[in-house]
Amino acid sequence: MDNKEIIASGILEAYVLGIASAKEVQEIDQFRSENIEIENEIQEIQSALEQYAFAHEQMPPSDLKPNVMHALGKLNGTENEKNINSTINKSIFTQWVAAASVAFLLLSIGANWVLYKNLKKSEQKYEALASENQQMAYQNNILKTSYEQEVGLLQNSKIQMVTLKGVGKTNNAKVMLYWDMKTMDVYLSAMNLPEAPKGKKYQLWAIVNGMPKSAGMVDMSMKMCKMLPCLHGQAFSISLETESGSLDGPKGEIYVQGVV
Repeated sequence: MDNKEIIASGILEAYVLGIASAKEVQEIDQFRSENIEIENEIQEIQSALEQYAFAHEQMPPSDLKPNVMHALGKLNGTENEKNINSTINKSIFTQWVAAASVAFLLLSIGANWVLYKNLKKSEQKYEALASENQQMAYQNNILKTSYEQEVGLLQNSKIQMVTLKGVGKTNNAKVMLYWDMKTMDVYLSAMNLPEAPKGKKYQLWAIVNGMPKSAGMVDMSMKMCKMLPCLHGQAFSISLETESGSLDGPKGEIYVQGVV
């Protein structure tokens, strides 16, 4: 078993309470001597049990001491051997009951601690699954919206599709560009581009009469990215620029380009 399985099994709580089997005690002794995480977990359990015991301790009745002293005084030469033996037996029985009560209390504390710990682990697992499900639902909605947008563009007779292909050392890169000739809106999809380095972003350029004009910064987190409208353009290209982008033409390397 790995550390997580050992901690989740409850065997460490049984070890601390002294109710683990001899084989389990031997295994845990070996684990804690070789693994600092197991040792730390055992110390945390011991500390938690001590804090719980102190928080629920009960003071003995105020008349307990006088009664004990009175009983001892009566035993001082005034009681016969039978009464002495009876008193001793009662004392032994009382001690046994007290010891059993303490043992029962420790077992109760241990059981409550194990239940509480398992409950917290279950709550954490539930919260993690709920968060994961929410994230998956969010991603599915994004994919659905992107798919519907792309289908809508493909069915639009006014759409001009331009394939931007990789150039130079990035010849495997590829981006699909959709240009609505009625609204002049531009969309990017299927963006197969290398991940931009920290501090860098991709920028789209429309080539108008041989001069580049910025069509906006590319949001790589979007499946379907809407860019700035373009009234004219004979070609498009994407370059890697600083996060703020370039105002007067590409300053960074051109990754993809395509002719209308």
